[in-house]
Amino acid sequence: MISWNLSQRRSEVIPVRSRLRKFMTLTPRERRLLCASYAAVTGVSLALRLRSYPSLLRAIQSRAARAAGQTAPLAELETLTRLVEVADRSAPFSPSCLRRSLALAWLLAARGVSSELRVGVMKAGAQLHAHAWLTLHDAPEAIIFYDAAFDELRPHAVEASSR
Repeated sequence: MISWNLSQRRSEVIPVRSRLRKFMTLTPRERRLLCASYAAVTGVSLALRLRSYPSLLRAIQSRAARAAGQTAPLAELETLTRLVEVADRSAPFSPSCLRRSLALAWLLAARGVSSELRVGVMKAGAQLHAHAWLTLHDAPEAIIFYDAAFDELRPHAVEASSR
């Protein structure tokens, strides 16, 4: 005989209901973008495990080349950035700045927006710290997912272009 602990099951359902309620407050466009963000974050996570890093960058570059000439409004870029961050934080794996940046680069490339992935590494005592972020080609001053702790590395960041 199977015994159900309803209080335990109810506590597991509440976060799902809360997330669903939040999802339903989004506009239909934002819902589509959030679903695309989840797909991109999950796809990038799998690609980082199954493909080489250079081949993933080449896939992003070829996607950007196919969508060249399209433009995305700034408001959509800001919304997409926020939703990729939400998708990465609520995914079943721990959040990652590299995964988040690559997923956003993939989604931006589909909209004809070229970006550069930047990776900064610094040593603090015996610990090594790394961070990944994006800059937009059309607006180099626009920095996405940047961590101010890496200010001293900004001019020296290793570039991995996704043009």
